[in-house]
Amino acid sequence: MDALNRCLVAIRLPDELRAALVDVQHQLRRRAGADGVRWTPSEELMLTMVMLGELAPHQIFRLQEEMGPYVARHRSLQLTLESVGGHPTILQPRWVYASVGGDLDGLASLDAALETLLTPMLADHESRQMRARVPLGRLKQESEAIRSALGRALKMAGVGQIGSFVATGVDFIRIKPTMAGPVYETVQTYPFGG
Repeated sequence: MDALNRCLVAIRLPDELRAALVDVQHQLRRRAGADGVRWTPSEELMLTMVMLGELAPHQIFRLQEEMGPYVARHRSLQLTLESVGGHPTILQPRWVYASVGGDLDGLASLDAALETLLTPMLADHESRQMRARVPLGRLKQESEAIRSALGRALKMAGVGQIGSFVATGVDFIRIKPTMAGPVYETVQTYPFGG
């Protein structure tokens, strides 16, 4: 491994839901304003729990060793991909996302457990509340006109519930830089206990 590795912890989506999200992206692309968006590639469509930042190999090894028991204390999560939204607002979005619903209490409990583990282990880790959403795209450049057009596209698309799934664990992911762009490589998968 390289000296520093950009890493995160995420819940991967089933293939059929990633395909459904790609269809949603295509719907939005056909509308005015969506051409100013960098759309998230299919392999990067996931529910990010914690961004870990740049980690040294010894930090990755320690996290691999200690994360399993924390994750195993949690049960499987019944989650849904709800409507499409925009951040900071749907009328003037800079980011487009699919909101996550379902067992949000279980998701919050898992997030708190991961933060409890990570905070003492990673000196530079900035604890943030997890947002239950899957990023679909972001503006390529800042422009009020593009934000407004994208907001109209989101409102007109009328995307409702996209689907549901059972999350059975989390993945510890390393973002590997390549000539073709970043590759999201699973270092280890940690199953939930029940």
